[in-house]
Amino acid sequence: MQNTGTVRFTILFKDVYISKLVMLTLVSVFGFILGFLVGRPKTIRRLGDDFNDPYQTDVKTDTLSDEDKEYIN
Repeated sequence: MQNTGTVRFTILFKDVYISKLVMLTLVSVFGFILGFLVGRPKTIRRLGDDFNDPYQTDVKTDTLSDEDKEYIN
């Protein structure tokens, strides 16, 4: 709370008189929002993995070996 004094900030060739506490808060909020937008995970696009061909007949649904089946049982 020591930064409540009014000071002059030059923003785009314009002088603005505002308290340091308000300016620190504005810059912190702007930095948080910018960091959140830049750092968020992107959506993953898969090419070809989601396509199911209804006419494909050679699809093996049982891919376990006999040894694996025995171990599970």
